[in-house]
Amino acid sequence: MANKVGKWNRESTRCGGGKASGGGGEVETGGDERIDYHRSWFILEIKECYCYYAMLCYVMRDECIVVERRKKKMRCSINKESIKKIGYSRKHAQPSA
Repeated sequence: MANKVGKWNRESTRCGGGKASGGGGEVETGGDERIDYHRSWFILEIKECYCYYAMLCYVMRDECIVVERRKKKMRCSINKESIKKIGYSRKHAQPSA
């Protein structure tokens, strides 16, 4: 049970773990809940994965997978250094460690 789907949270602009919630079953992990596409980026708090211009994110085999607009799977670096490259949110720019 390593697959965790990120559910969109507009309040914290984070993609946190939870029950399977995907974009109409387009993702392997599936789900019926809709994803908020208004944000161009979000944070996957589970593995500290930072994604850019992605619609949905989920953890699979300890890897952060993101689904882009073109429904193409791409890996998202879990390195904290990648935060700078993808434009980490200024509101949440404070490291929690």
